[in-house]
Amino acid sequence: MFPIVVLVRPQMGENIGMSARAMGNCGFRELRIVSPRDGWPSESALSAARGAVAIVEGARMFGSVGAAVADCSRVLATSARVRDRNMRVYSPEGAALSLLSSMRGVGEGGDDAGGEVRCCVLFGPENNGLENEDISYADGMVRADLATGSCSMNLAMAVFLFCWEWRRVTNVAEGEEASSEEASSEGELRESGDRLAERGSVVRFLRRVEGALEGRSFYRGSGSREEVRLNLRALGMRAGASEQELRTLEGVLSALLREKRD
Repeated sequence: MFPIVVLVRPQMGENIGMSARAMGNCGFRELRIVSPRDGWPSESALSAARGAVAIVEGARMFGSVGAAVADCSRVLATSARVRDRNMRVYSPEGAALSLLSSMRGVGEGGDDAGGEVRCCVLFGPENNGLENEDISYADGMVRADLATGSCSMNLAMAVFLFCWEWRRVTNVAEGEEASSEEASSEGELRESGDRLAERGSVVRFLRRVEGALEGRSFYRGSGSREEVRLNLRALGMRAGASEQELRTLEGVLSALLREKRD
């Protein structure tokens, strides 16, 4: 039971290989890559993997962050910069505890909880990190407490820092319930059988909302449209809606649109 590591637009194959090596050191196996700059497959990534070749060879490629996280219920984004986003910021340890709490929540109390809860962590490109568009798919951010003015990390170092904290936290919590105030309610399910909605389902609903606003004199211009889109997505991701809650919202929107047509 491990989160998925997602490398977003990595620039160098060597950094991909070293990130895979860092994952392997801590027991991680699932790697997803979004639009690598130098293409794929990458001989330099395989050469740098050193014992983690299977992770590199098994990596899944995606054309966008949205596609890469569509089947995940929790998404955290790493960033060294302070962002103007109303979302929770975790330390690497807090992020590990929070995701562990979410992944343990499904299935507890009954077999009808159903299915696997997939969680992932986004790591941005080496030059400037994740863009706001990438972070809009996340419900929280991960920042390490590093020296002021020297908070930039090599991609593989950042991956190793999170993976190590996950390994440390899960080793401590093995056979116990994760108990941390920082992770107390993040991603917990409301009741048995009511699992968190996947990101792809939330994004499809938000696109319906955006489409419904078209032609209703809601937007003040193209800038307003983009701002509303990102704000709606941030709200949707942060809300942590369950599948049942999302179905309810879908029904509410359908009813409102039907009433408008009538």
